[in-house]
Amino acid sequence: MEKIARLTLKYRMARFYVMRAFKKFYRPYLVRGQENIPTDSPVIFTANHLNALMDALALLSITPKNRSITFLARADIFKQKTIARFLTFAKIMPAYRMRDGLTNLAGNNESFGHTEAILQEGNYIGIMPEGAQGEERKMRPLVKGVFRIALSAQEPFGAQPKVKIVPVGIDMGDLIKFGQPLILNIGKPIEVSQYMESARDNVAHAMNLMRDELAQRLHEQTVDIASDEYYEQMETAIYSLDTAQCLVDGNTPNELNRFDSRRKLAARLCQIEKENPVKMKEIAQKAEVFKQQLKKLKLRPWLFAVKPYSCGQTILALLGLLISLPAFLIGFITNIIPFVTPVWIRKAIKVKYSGFYSSIDYGLALISFPLFYLINTLIICSLTTWNLLFFLVLLIVQPLFGKLAFEWYRIMRKTIGMISYTHKLKNGNNAMKEAQEAYSYLSKTLLYK
Repeated sequence: MEKIARLTLKYRMARFYVMRAFKKFYRPYLVRGQENIPTDSPVIFTANHLNALMDALALLSITPKNRSITFLARADIFKQKTIARFLTFAKIMPAYRMRDGLTNLAGNNESFGHTEAILQEGNYIGIMPEGAQGEERKMRPLVKGVFRIALSAQEPFGAQPKVKIVPVGIDMGDLIKFGQPLILNIGKPIEVSQYMESARDNVAHAMNLMRDELAQRLHEQTVDIASDEYYEQMETAIYSLDTAQCLVDGNTPNELNRFDSRRKLAARLCQIEKENPVKMKEIAQKAEVFKQQLKKLKLRPWLFAVKPYSCGQTILALLGLLISLPAFLIGFITNIIPFVTPVWIRKAIKVKYSGFYSSIDYGLALISFPLFYLINTLIICSLTTWNLLFFLVLLIVQPLFGKLAFEWYRIMRKTIGMISYTHKLKNGNNAMKEAQEAYSYLSKTLLYK
Protein backbone atom coordinates (compact mmCIF):
# COMPACT_ATOMS: atom_id res chain seq x y z
CA MET A 1 0.00 0.00 0.00
CA GLU A 2 2.90 2.36 0.69
CA LYS A 3 3.78 2.31 -3.03
CA ILE A 4 0.23 3.00 -4.18
CA ALA A 5 1.06 6.48 -5.52
CA ARG A 6 3.83 5.23 -7.83
CA LEU A 7 3.22 5.95 -11.53
CA THR A 8 4.08 2.60 -13.07
CA LEU A 9 4.16 2.07 -16.84
CA LYS A 10 1.12 -0.24 -16.61
CA TYR A 11 -0.82 2.42 -14.72
CA ARG A 12 0.19 5.19 -17.14
CA MET A 13 -0.99 3.12 -20.11
CA ALA A 14 -4.29 2.30 -18.43
CA ARG A 15 -4.80 5.92 -17.43
CA PHE A 16 -4.17 7.12 -21.00
CA TYR A 17 -6.80 4.77 -22.44
CA VAL A 18 -9.37 5.35 -19.69
CA MET A 19 -9.05 9.13 -19.87
CA ARG A 20 -9.37 9.27 -23.66
CA ALA A 21 -12.56 7.23 -23.41
CA PHE A 22 -13.84 9.27 -20.46
CA LYS A 23 -13.54 12.56 -22.34
CA LYS A 24 -15.48 11.03 -25.23
CA PHE A 25 -18.18 9.64 -22.95
CA TYR A 26 -19.23 13.22 -22.17
CA ARG A 27 -20.02 15.84 -24.79
CA PRO A 28 -18.81 18.44 -24.32
CA TYR A 29 -16.14 17.83 -21.67
CA LEU A 30 -15.35 21.27 -20.19
CA VAL A 31 -12.91 22.41 -17.52
CA ARG A 32 -12.89 25.88 -16.01
CA GLY A 33 -10.33 27.09 -13.47
CA GLN A 34 -7.46 24.79 -14.44
CA GLU A 35 -5.10 27.58 -13.33
CA ASN A 36 -6.32 27.06 -9.74
CA ILE A 37 -4.56 23.67 -9.49
CA PRO A 38 -1.18 24.16 -7.75
CA THR A 39 1.69 22.44 -9.54
CA ASP A 40 4.28 22.89 -6.78
CA SER A 41 2.33 21.78 -3.71
CA PRO A 42 0.56 18.68 -2.38
CA VAL A 43 -3.14 18.90 -3.21
CA ILE A 44 -6.33 17.38 -1.84
CA PHE A 45 -9.04 17.51 -4.50
CA THR A 46 -12.52 17.68 -2.99
CA ALA A 47 -15.68 17.42 -5.08
CA ASN A 48 -19.42 17.01 -4.78
CA HIS A 49 -20.47 13.38 -5.17
CA LEU A 50 -23.18 12.64 -7.74
CA ASN A 51 -22.13 9.68 -9.79
CA ALA A 52 -20.01 6.88 -8.28
CA LEU A 53 -16.87 6.06 -10.31
CA MET A 54 -17.44 8.89 -12.80
CA ASP A 55 -16.76 11.51 -10.13
CA ALA A 56 -13.35 9.99 -9.35
CA LEU A 57 -12.53 9.80 -13.07
CA ALA A 58 -13.51 13.45 -13.39
CA LEU A 59 -10.87 14.37 -10.79
CA LEU A 60 -8.33 12.07 -12.45
CA SER A 61 -8.94 13.88 -15.74
CA ILE A 62 -7.71 17.21 -14.32
CA THR A 63 -4.67 15.76 -12.53
CA PRO A 64 -1.34 16.70 -14.17
CA LYS A 65 0.17 13.74 -16.05
CA ASN A 66 3.35 13.76 -13.96
CA ARG A 67 1.44 13.42 -10.69
CA SER A 68 -0.66 10.61 -9.27
CA ILE A 69 -3.96 10.98 -7.48
CA THR A 70 -5.02 8.46 -4.84
CA PHE A 71 -8.64 8.18 -3.73
CA LEU A 72 -10.41 7.14 -0.57
CA ALA A 73 -13.56 5.04 -0.97
CA ARG A 74 -15.89 3.24 1.40
CA ALA A 75 -14.23 0.16 2.87
CA ASP A 76 -17.02 -2.36 2.20
CA ILE A 77 -16.17 -2.54 -1.51
CA PHE A 78 -12.74 -4.01 -0.62
CA LYS A 79 -14.12 -7.26 0.82
CA GLN A 80 -13.39 -9.43 -2.25
CA LYS A 81 -9.66 -9.94 -2.87
CA THR A 82 -9.88 -9.63 -6.66
CA ILE A 83 -11.79 -6.36 -6.42
CA ALA A 84 -9.43 -5.11 -3.71
CA ARG A 85 -6.40 -5.75 -5.94
CA PHE A 86 -8.02 -3.88 -8.81
CA LEU A 87 -8.94 -0.95 -6.55
CA THR A 88 -5.38 -0.77 -5.27
CA PHE A 89 -4.08 -0.74 -8.84
CA ALA A 90 -6.52 2.12 -9.55
CA LYS A 91 -5.02 3.96 -6.56
CA ILE A 92 -8.04 3.66 -4.28
CA MET A 93 -7.69 3.07 -0.54
CA PRO A 94 -10.37 2.05 2.00
CA ALA A 95 -11.98 4.52 4.37
CA TYR A 96 -14.08 3.14 7.21
CA ARG A 97 -17.33 4.67 8.40
CA MET A 98 -19.36 4.34 11.61
CA ARG A 99 -21.68 1.91 9.86
CA ASP A 100 -18.66 -0.41 9.30
CA GLY A 101 -18.37 -0.85 13.05
CA LEU A 102 -16.32 0.89 15.72
CA THR A 103 -13.65 -1.84 15.68
CA ASN A 104 -13.00 -1.23 11.98
CA LEU A 105 -12.53 2.52 12.38
CA ALA A 106 -8.97 1.87 13.52
CA GLY A 107 -8.25 0.88 9.91
CA ASN A 108 -8.50 4.55 9.03
CA ASN A 109 -5.28 5.21 10.91
CA GLU A 110 -3.38 3.17 8.33
CA SER A 111 -5.20 4.67 5.32
CA PHE A 112 -4.88 8.22 6.64
CA GLY A 113 -1.21 7.63 7.37
CA HIS A 114 -0.67 6.63 3.75
CA THR A 115 -2.53 9.70 2.49
CA GLU A 116 -0.36 11.97 4.60
CA ALA A 117 2.78 10.36 3.18
CA ILE A 118 1.43 10.71 -0.36
CA LEU A 119 0.75 14.41 0.17
CA GLN A 120 4.14 15.05 1.74
CA GLU A 121 5.72 13.47 -1.35
CA GLY A 122 3.95 16.13 -3.47
CA ASN A 123 1.26 13.90 -4.95
CA TYR A 124 -2.50 14.36 -4.89
CA ILE A 125 -5.40 12.92 -2.91
CA GLY A 126 -9.01 12.81 -4.13
CA ILE A 127 -11.87 12.80 -1.60
CA MET A 128 -15.62 13.24 -1.88
CA PRO A 129 -16.12 15.03 1.46
CA GLU A 130 -19.90 14.56 1.50
CA GLY A 131 -19.20 10.98 2.50
CA ALA A 132 -21.98 9.50 0.38
CA GLN A 133 -23.27 10.19 -3.10
CA GLY A 134 -26.71 11.46 -4.01
CA GLU A 135 -28.46 12.16 -7.28
CA GLU A 136 -29.98 15.46 -6.22
CA ARG A 137 -28.06 18.57 -7.24
CA LYS A 138 -27.44 19.85 -3.75
CA MET A 139 -24.58 19.90 -1.29
CA ARG A 140 -24.80 17.41 1.58
CA PRO A 141 -23.09 17.81 5.00
CA LEU A 142 -19.31 17.35 4.86
CA VAL A 143 -17.50 14.73 6.93
CA LYS A 144 -14.33 15.63 8.81
CA GLY A 145 -11.89 13.01 7.51
CA VAL A 146 -10.54 15.30 4.79
CA PHE A 147 -9.64 17.98 7.34
CA ARG A 148 -7.91 15.53 9.64
CA ILE A 149 -5.77 14.38 6.71
CA ALA A 150 -5.04 17.94 5.63
CA LEU A 151 -3.96 19.13 9.08
CA SER A 152 -1.75 16.06 9.67
CA ALA A 153 -0.07 16.41 6.28
CA GLN A 154 0.55 20.11 6.93
CA GLU A 155 1.98 19.51 10.43
CA PRO A 156 5.65 19.02 9.32
CA PHE A 157 5.52 22.36 7.48
CA GLY A 158 3.96 24.38 10.32
CA ALA A 159 2.86 27.85 9.22
CA GLN A 160 4.72 27.55 5.92
CA PRO A 161 2.16 27.38 3.06
CA LYS A 162 2.19 23.87 1.62
CA VAL A 163 -0.88 21.58 1.59
CA LYS A 164 -3.84 22.88 -0.40
CA ILE A 165 -7.49 21.80 -0.57
CA VAL A 166 -8.91 22.43 -4.04
CA PRO A 167 -12.74 22.50 -4.37
CA VAL A 168 -14.10 21.06 -7.62
CA GLY A 169 -17.72 21.39 -8.70
CA ILE A 170 -18.85 18.49 -10.90
CA ASP A 171 -21.87 19.23 -13.06
CA MET A 172 -23.28 16.53 -15.36
CA GLY A 173 -26.00 17.13 -17.89
CA ASP A 174 -27.35 13.68 -17.11
CA LEU A 175 -26.22 11.06 -14.59
CA ILE A 176 -26.97 8.14 -16.90
CA LYS A 177 -26.93 9.05 -20.57
CA PHE A 178 -23.87 8.99 -22.81
CA GLY A 179 -22.99 12.15 -24.75
CA GLN A 180 -24.21 14.64 -22.13
CA PRO A 181 -22.21 17.69 -20.96
CA LEU A 182 -19.67 17.50 -18.15
CA ILE A 183 -18.43 20.69 -16.51
CA LEU A 184 -15.59 20.68 -13.98
CA ASN A 185 -15.54 24.00 -12.16
CA ILE A 186 -12.29 24.31 -10.20
CA GLY A 187 -12.23 26.84 -7.39
CA LYS A 188 -9.33 28.64 -5.76
CA PRO A 189 -7.38 26.47 -3.28
CA ILE A 190 -7.78 26.64 0.48
CA GLU A 191 -4.44 27.13 2.26
CA VAL A 192 -4.32 24.63 5.12
CA SER A 193 -1.46 26.45 6.87
CA GLN A 194 -3.89 29.25 7.77
CA TYR A 195 -5.65 26.88 10.18
CA MET A 196 -2.59 25.45 11.94
CA GLU A 197 -2.50 28.02 14.75
CA SER A 198 -6.18 27.45 15.49
CA ALA A 199 -5.63 23.67 15.40
CA ARG A 200 -2.93 23.91 18.09
CA ASP A 201 -5.49 25.44 20.45
CA ASN A 202 -8.53 23.39 19.42
CA VAL A 203 -8.42 20.82 16.60
CA ALA A 204 -12.19 20.35 16.51
CA HIS A 205 -12.74 24.09 16.16
CA ALA A 206 -10.16 24.32 13.37
CA MET A 207 -11.85 21.44 11.53
CA ASN A 208 -15.22 23.17 11.84
CA LEU A 209 -13.77 26.36 10.38
CA MET A 210 -12.25 24.41 7.48
CA ARG A 211 -15.52 22.56 6.93
CA ASP A 212 -17.47 25.82 6.72
CA GLU A 213 -15.01 27.33 4.24
CA LEU A 214 -14.94 24.24 2.04
CA ALA A 215 -18.74 23.96 2.11
CA GLN A 216 -18.98 27.57 0.92
CA ARG A 217 -16.35 27.05 -1.81
CA LEU A 218 -18.09 23.92 -3.11
CA HIS A 219 -21.43 25.72 -3.01
CA GLU A 220 -19.93 28.41 -5.25
CA GLN A 221 -18.70 25.83 -7.78
CA THR A 222 -21.94 23.86 -8.14
CA VAL A 223 -25.64 24.17 -8.86
CA ASP A 224 -26.74 23.88 -5.24
CA ILE A 225 -30.52 23.48 -5.04
CA ALA A 226 -30.59 23.61 -1.26
CA SER A 227 -34.25 22.84 -0.66
CA ASP A 228 -36.02 19.79 0.74
CA GLU A 229 -39.65 20.84 0.26
CA TYR A 230 -39.41 22.31 -3.23
CA TYR A 231 -36.38 20.59 -4.75
CA GLU A 232 -38.15 19.10 -7.80
CA GLN A 233 -40.03 22.29 -8.61
CA MET A 234 -36.87 24.37 -8.26
CA GLU A 235 -35.00 22.00 -10.53
CA THR A 236 -37.75 22.29 -13.14
CA ALA A 237 -37.67 26.09 -13.03
CA ILE A 238 -33.88 26.31 -13.14
CA TYR A 239 -33.41 23.94 -16.07
CA SER A 240 -36.33 25.53 -17.92
CA LEU A 241 -34.98 29.06 -17.63
CA ASP A 242 -31.20 28.62 -17.99
CA THR A 243 -31.23 29.35 -21.73
CA ALA A 244 -33.51 32.35 -21.28
CA GLN A 245 -31.28 33.71 -18.49
CA CYS A 246 -28.29 33.54 -20.83
CA LEU A 247 -30.18 35.55 -23.44
CA VAL A 248 -31.31 38.11 -20.86
CA ASP A 249 -27.68 38.51 -19.76
CA GLY A 250 -26.63 38.99 -23.38
CA ASN A 251 -24.59 35.78 -23.35
CA THR A 252 -24.42 33.02 -25.93
CA PRO A 253 -26.38 30.08 -24.47
CA ASN A 254 -23.45 27.65 -24.47
CA GLU A 255 -22.89 25.04 -21.75
CA LEU A 256 -20.72 27.19 -19.47
CA ASN A 257 -23.04 30.19 -19.64
CA ARG A 258 -26.08 28.00 -18.97
CA PHE A 259 -24.24 26.51 -16.00
CA ASP A 260 -23.65 30.00 -14.59
CA SER A 261 -27.31 30.83 -15.20
CA ARG A 262 -28.41 27.74 -13.30
CA ARG A 263 -26.25 28.69 -10.33
CA LYS A 264 -27.76 32.19 -10.29
CA LEU A 265 -31.30 30.86 -10.54
CA ALA A 266 -30.70 28.30 -7.78
CA ALA A 267 -29.41 31.01 -5.47
CA ARG A 268 -32.39 33.23 -6.22
CA LEU A 269 -34.93 30.46 -5.61
CA CYS A 270 -33.32 29.47 -2.31
CA GLN A 271 -33.40 33.12 -1.24
CA ILE A 272 -37.10 33.41 -2.12
CA GLU A 273 -37.89 30.21 -0.20
CA LYS A 274 -36.16 31.64 2.86
CA GLU A 275 -37.55 35.18 2.70
CA ASN A 276 -40.97 34.74 1.07
CA PRO A 277 -42.50 31.25 1.58
CA VAL A 278 -45.84 32.32 0.08
CA LYS A 279 -44.16 33.46 -3.14
CA MET A 280 -42.13 30.24 -3.25
CA LYS A 281 -45.27 28.14 -3.00
CA GLU A 282 -46.76 30.00 -5.97
CA ILE A 283 -43.57 29.53 -8.00
CA ALA A 284 -43.58 25.82 -7.16
CA GLN A 285 -47.16 25.46 -8.36
CA LYS A 286 -46.38 27.14 -11.68
CA ALA A 287 -43.25 25.02 -12.13
CA GLU A 288 -45.28 21.87 -11.52
CA VAL A 289 -47.87 22.96 -14.09
CA PHE A 290 -45.14 23.64 -16.64
CA LYS A 291 -43.53 20.25 -15.97
CA GLN A 292 -46.81 18.38 -16.41
CA GLN A 293 -47.72 20.20 -19.62
CA LEU A 294 -44.27 19.52 -21.07
CA LYS A 295 -44.91 15.80 -20.54
CA LYS A 296 -48.22 16.03 -22.37
CA LEU A 297 -46.69 18.03 -25.22
CA LYS A 298 -43.51 15.91 -25.33
CA LEU A 299 -41.40 19.05 -25.60
CA ARG A 300 -38.10 20.14 -24.07
CA PRO A 301 -38.14 23.31 -21.90
CA TRP A 302 -35.38 25.13 -23.82
CA LEU A 303 -37.71 25.40 -26.82
CA PHE A 304 -39.75 28.06 -25.02
CA ALA A 305 -36.71 30.38 -24.96
CA VAL A 306 -36.01 30.34 -28.73
CA LYS A 307 -37.82 31.51 -31.82
CA PRO A 308 -39.90 28.88 -33.66
CA TYR A 309 -38.75 27.63 -37.07
CA SER A 310 -39.82 29.39 -40.20
CA CYS A 311 -40.97 27.32 -43.18
CA GLY A 312 -37.59 27.84 -44.89
CA GLN A 313 -35.63 26.76 -41.76
CA THR A 314 -37.74 23.62 -41.51
CA ILE A 315 -37.05 22.67 -45.13
CA LEU A 316 -33.30 23.31 -44.82
CA ALA A 317 -33.05 21.31 -41.59
CA LEU A 318 -34.87 18.31 -43.06
CA LEU A 319 -32.84 18.50 -46.26
CA GLY A 320 -29.59 18.49 -44.29
CA LEU A 321 -30.69 15.41 -42.37
CA LEU A 322 -31.68 13.63 -45.57
CA ILE A 323 -28.34 14.34 -47.28
CA SER A 324 -26.34 13.13 -44.28
CA LEU A 325 -28.53 10.04 -43.69
CA PRO A 326 -26.08 7.57 -45.36
CA ALA A 327 -23.30 8.56 -42.95
CA PHE A 328 -25.68 7.98 -40.05
CA LEU A 329 -26.66 4.54 -41.31
CA ILE A 330 -23.03 3.44 -41.65
CA GLY A 331 -22.21 4.68 -38.15
CA PHE A 332 -25.37 3.12 -36.73
CA ILE A 333 -24.67 -0.30 -38.22
CA THR A 334 -21.03 -0.36 -37.12
CA ASN A 335 -21.68 0.93 -33.58
CA ILE A 336 -25.11 -0.13 -32.37
CA ILE A 337 -24.03 -3.50 -30.92
CA PRO A 338 -21.14 -2.21 -28.73
CA PHE A 339 -23.27 0.80 -27.79
CA VAL A 340 -26.22 -1.19 -26.42
CA THR A 341 -24.27 -4.17 -25.05
CA PRO A 342 -23.27 -2.45 -21.76
CA VAL A 343 -26.89 -1.43 -21.17
CA TRP A 344 -28.10 -5.01 -21.81
CA ILE A 345 -25.52 -6.39 -19.37
CA ARG A 346 -26.33 -3.80 -16.73
CA LYS A 347 -30.03 -4.61 -16.96
CA ALA A 348 -29.29 -8.35 -16.93
CA ILE A 349 -27.36 -8.10 -13.65
CA LYS A 350 -30.17 -5.94 -12.24
CA VAL A 351 -28.29 -2.91 -10.99
CA LYS A 352 -30.88 -1.08 -8.92
CA TYR A 353 -29.33 2.27 -8.03
CA SER A 354 -29.31 4.63 -11.00
CA GLY A 355 -26.33 6.50 -9.54
CA PHE A 356 -24.19 3.52 -10.65
CA TYR A 357 -25.62 3.18 -14.18
CA SER A 358 -23.17 5.32 -16.12
CA SER A 359 -20.18 3.94 -14.19
CA ILE A 360 -21.14 0.40 -15.20
CA ASP A 361 -22.02 1.39 -18.77
CA TYR A 362 -18.72 3.21 -19.15
CA GLY A 363 -16.66 0.39 -17.67
CA LEU A 364 -18.26 -2.20 -19.95
CA ALA A 365 -17.94 0.10 -22.98
CA LEU A 366 -14.17 0.21 -22.46
CA ILE A 367 -14.25 -3.45 -23.47
CA SER A 368 -17.22 -3.73 -25.83
CA PHE A 369 -16.23 -1.01 -28.30
CA PRO A 370 -12.61 -2.03 -29.08
CA LEU A 371 -13.58 -5.71 -29.03
CA PHE A 372 -16.42 -5.24 -31.49
CA TYR A 373 -14.33 -3.01 -33.78
CA LEU A 374 -11.61 -5.66 -33.86
CA ILE A 375 -14.05 -8.51 -34.56
CA ASN A 376 -15.86 -6.49 -37.22
CA THR A 377 -12.55 -5.60 -38.92
CA LEU A 378 -11.35 -9.22 -38.88
CA ILE A 379 -14.62 -10.39 -40.45
CA ILE A 380 -14.44 -7.79 -43.23
CA CYS A 381 -10.78 -8.55 -43.89
CA SER A 382 -11.51 -12.29 -44.08
CA LEU A 383 -13.98 -11.60 -46.89
CA THR A 384 -11.75 -9.27 -48.90
CA THR A 385 -8.18 -8.84 -50.10
CA TRP A 386 -6.51 -6.74 -47.46
CA ASN A 387 -3.22 -5.40 -46.18
CA LEU A 388 -2.11 -3.80 -42.94
CA LEU A 389 -3.10 -0.29 -44.07
CA PHE A 390 -6.61 -1.47 -44.96
CA PHE A 391 -6.89 -3.19 -41.55
CA LEU A 392 -5.85 -0.03 -39.67
CA VAL A 393 -8.16 2.22 -41.71
CA LEU A 394 -11.12 -0.04 -40.91
CA LEU A 395 -10.32 0.13 -37.20
CA ILE A 396 -10.11 3.91 -37.29
CA VAL A 397 -13.17 4.78 -39.40
CA GLN A 398 -15.67 2.77 -37.34
CA PRO A 399 -15.54 5.03 -34.25
CA LEU A 400 -15.44 8.10 -36.50
CA PHE A 401 -18.65 7.04 -38.22
CA GLY A 402 -20.08 6.24 -34.80
CA LYS A 403 -19.41 9.80 -33.70
CA LEU A 404 -21.04 11.14 -36.89
CA ALA A 405 -24.07 8.91 -36.32
CA PHE A 406 -24.49 10.13 -32.76
CA GLU A 407 -24.19 13.76 -33.85
CA TRP A 408 -26.76 13.15 -36.61
CA TYR A 409 -29.10 11.64 -34.04
CA ARG A 410 -28.72 14.66 -31.74
CA ILE A 411 -29.44 17.09 -34.55
CA MET A 412 -32.39 15.00 -35.68
CA ARG A 413 -33.90 15.03 -32.17
CA LYS A 414 -33.38 18.79 -31.91
CA THR A 415 -34.88 19.39 -35.36
CA ILE A 416 -37.95 17.26 -34.64
CA GLY A 417 -38.36 19.10 -31.34
CA MET A 418 -38.21 22.48 -33.06
CA ILE A 419 -40.70 21.41 -35.73
CA SER A 420 -43.05 19.94 -33.12
CA TYR A 421 -42.81 23.08 -30.98
CA THR A 422 -43.51 25.32 -33.97
CA HIS A 423 -46.54 23.24 -34.99
CA LYS A 424 -48.02 23.11 -31.47
CA LEU A 425 -47.40 26.81 -30.98
CA LYS A 426 -49.42 27.60 -34.11
CA ASN A 427 -52.07 25.06 -33.18
CA GLY A 428 -52.50 26.62 -29.74
CA ASN A 429 -54.12 23.75 -27.83
CA ASN A 430 -54.94 23.97 -24.11
CA ALA A 431 -51.77 22.20 -22.96
CA MET A 432 -49.63 24.60 -24.97
CA LYS A 433 -51.48 27.63 -23.61
CA GLU A 434 -51.05 26.42 -20.01
CA ALA A 435 -47.36 25.72 -20.59
CA GLN A 436 -46.83 29.18 -22.11
CA GLU A 437 -48.66 30.86 -19.24
CA ALA A 438 -46.62 28.99 -16.62
CA TYR A 439 -43.35 29.65 -18.46
CA SER A 440 -44.19 33.34 -18.78
CA TYR A 441 -44.86 33.57 -15.04
CA LEU A 442 -41.58 31.83 -14.16
CA SER A 443 -39.66 34.06 -16.56
CA LYS A 444 -41.10 37.29 -15.21
CA THR A 445 -40.64 36.20 -11.61
CA LEU A 446 -37.19 34.63 -11.68
CA LEU A 447 -35.08 35.95 -14.53
CA TYR A 448 -32.43 38.46 -13.52
CA LYS A 449 -32.65 41.63 -15.51
